[in-house]
Amino acid sequence: MTSGYSSINPFEVIDRRLQSIESLLADLLSKIGNQSPHEDDWVESEEAAKMLHWSVDHLYAKHRTILHSTKHGKKILFSRQEIEEYLQSKRMKPVDEEVIDVEKFRIRRLSKHKTA
Repeated sequence: MTSGYSSINPFEVIDRRLQSIESLLADLLSKIGNQSPHEDDWVESEEAAKMLHWSVDHLYAKHRTILHSTKHGKKILFSRQEIEEYLQSKRMKPVDEEVIDVEKFRIRRLSKHKTA
């Protein structure tokens, strides 16, 4: 008399499924590693120059020293985030910050004259 149960080892089933998951994960990771830069994260030279209020020629002259770039085919792409960070670092201070800086300068100057 047979019991109706097959002789499938549950650990073998788990092992096969785990191997399948590991294989899928390895495929996904290799695809992610081979992706080209996202259009949202990288901009072409014309857009980068427009964001910076520079000419494209000036951008090409400065891009090696100021901005990170990457080649994608024949195009040079620039990091949108880095352009925004560069612009933020070069932004003009609001008037309140300018006044504070002037006051700090005056205080330092006065304290130097008192000690002399």
